[in-house]
Amino acid sequence: MWSRGGGGRPRGTRHHAQDAVDLLLSAEIRRVRVCGADRCALRFLDRSPARNRRWCSMSRCGNRTKVRLHQARTRESGRSTES
Repeated sequence: MWSRGGGGRPRGTRHHAQDAVDLLLSAEIRRVRVCGADRCALRFLDRSPARNRRWCSMSRCGNRTKVRLHQARTRESGRSTES
């Protein structure tokens, strides 16, 4: 799968580590965000033009959060019309 580099570690690991170091030393470090989903702690680099991205992935955490909020609103509005 990955070819082995020096030190017996896969080359992919070295590239990820170098990318992390490069990010930490760059001005883009200010754009690192924590995912806004309750059940996710992933970090992501917010490259959106307005710098207002909320989730690590819209298809993963963003959609799940929106569905959960919609279901809660629907249940709440159902309770208020029954009263």
